[in-house]
Amino acid sequence: MTIVRARQRTSKRGNGRRVGGSTSPLGRYARDEIARTRSRTDRVIARPDPRAEELHNLHRDLRRLRVLVRWWAKIGPRPRREELRILAGRLRHLARVVGAVRDLDVELDLWEGLTGAGRAKAAEPWTTFGRHLRDSTRTGRELLRAALRAERAAGIFEQLETSLRGIGSSARLLRLIAELKRERGRLAAATAKARRKSLKSPRPKRLHDLRIRVRQLRYLTDLEDTLSAARASTFPPRYASLQRRLGELHDRDVLAAQLARLDPRRTEPAWRAIFDREREALRQDLLREIRELRPRRHLKRARGPGIVVPRPTRRTAVRPIPP
Repeated sequence: MTIVRARQRTSKRGNGRRVGGSTSPLGRYARDEIARTRSRTDRVIARPDPRAEELHNLHRDLRRLRVLVRWWAKIGPRPRREELRILAGRLRHLARVVGAVRDLDVELDLWEGLTGAGRAKAAEPWTTFGRHLRDSTRTGRELLRAALRAERAAGIFEQLETSLRGIGSSARLLRLIAELKRERGRLAAATAKARRKSLKSPRPKRLHDLRIRVRQLRYLTDLEDTLSAARASTFPPRYASLQRRLGELHDRDVLAAQLARLDPRRTEPAWRAIFDREREALRQDLLREIRELRPRRHLKRARGPGIVVPRPTRRTAVRPIPP
């Protein structure tokens, strides 16, 4: 029987076909995001009362991972696309659970900042509302930790490493670059439309929709920056600030809607009037800022470092071992 030995030479930069150890920018990004999200998940699971900052960071990382998985599901190997779509759905569910608990945290902080400890009388509806809010926050954290433990035990991060294998390959990378360019144009147009609607009628939902569009563009820019090996984010700082401040307004709008349902007679304690004035001042300040924005122009991809595409692997023929 003839024994053969395969000899294979690869380029010094590597081919980016594995998530772990890949030298392509996208392969490294996928590896680092999985490792970071796994680490933050473990920290939240280990803490009986995880800090709001930890929840915020985990929420952001789960969203970034989901964006990466969704794109790979579109352009990756066909046999893996269904499992990638399922993984994206699981990440979306976890992000929603983390986001819901994070929102309760913020709402509780706002509430306690408004009323202070012991200011509301026992007979007032505000006391009952505050107690329910604290109970909901505590219960939400317990459910969140249980959901994270279940997904951790089910091997979600190991499955991500397997499913994202090959994400840095040259042919797929070139296709991803073209897809991202088209997606940026679509999102910029959607952001411009959301801007017009929010200026025409600045209702909470329309301002929240604008925030979502800006956030989607920010995650897209993160991915493009990774592909171009940019040293710093190229997302316009004014839009990053707008996203953050729109989030603050949304948190206040949610609390205001709950207070309105709680108090149908519209009684207004002093702290409630102050809260409403501050919320409206923030809204008007944001609207002035939004009027100055031109998303189609401002959100074009800035010219920077070129996309780093790894050289394909070169293979030699299989040679028999001499006798």
